[in-house]
Amino acid sequence: MDPSTMFGLNMYFLIGLLLAVAIVLALIIAICTALKIWLWRNKRLRAEREVRQVRYRPDGQLYPPASRGLCDRCSQAYDKVYHLPSGKRLCPDCYASAEGAYDAGPPKAAQTL
Repeated sequence: MDPSTMFGLNMYFLIGLLLAVAIVLALIIAICTALKIWLWRNKRLRAEREVRQVRYRPDGQLYPPASRGLCDRCSQAYDKVYHLPSGKRLCPDCYASAEGAYDAGPPKAAQTL
């Protein structure tokens, strides 16, 4: 073959090779981006689950407001003490043991028939 024909074939080969490299590079970037998005969403959902677990009880109701303080029942200092609407302050352990009593609410009056 003469040199001009070889040059033309080599140019087509180089253009095709460059195009193939560009497509592979675009696919790699797209896959990496999709992977990062997927990891980010999973991390965000895990963090939301953790926040929900801290703020909400298993039955779906909010825990009362909390801060540092003394527990009224066991008289010890804690990093987290729940401030109940009745004015009492309970540590998480005392709150868990008394939770049933607070979930029931005030006693209901006897109904007469």
